[in-house]
Amino acid sequence: MIISQHLTLGCMNTLRVDRDTTPGLYLMAEDEQDVLLPGQYVTDAMLEDTLVDVFLYTDSEDRLVATTLKPTAMLDEFALFEVIDVAPFGAFMDWGLTKDLLVPNMFQKNSL
Repeated sequence: MIISQHLTLGCMNTLRVDRDTTPGLYLMAEDEQDVLLPGQYVTDAMLEDTLVDVFLYTDSEDRLVATTLKPTAMLDEFALFEVIDVAPFGAFMDWGLTKDLLVPNMFQKNSL
């Protein structure tokens, strides 16, 4: 595995375990940007300086976060998703992660 040059949102990244903290592990790209991998995704094999493949997305507060889960589709891919909930501003889709994917109304195609 080769460590990712930069943190890339919406894609799988190979990052180095930098440090262990109470909320989880901080993973680092080659350019020294880091991101949190929450404790629920950490395994005993993830030791300092090991490489981990993670998907990067934003949490409910728009902070960059890592997960070892792989979504149904990533950046520049497409797939069929199940609609979980509909709100006046858009629809929430199940894409295989704990946080549902919001598709705002302006990005939905309407058919008659």
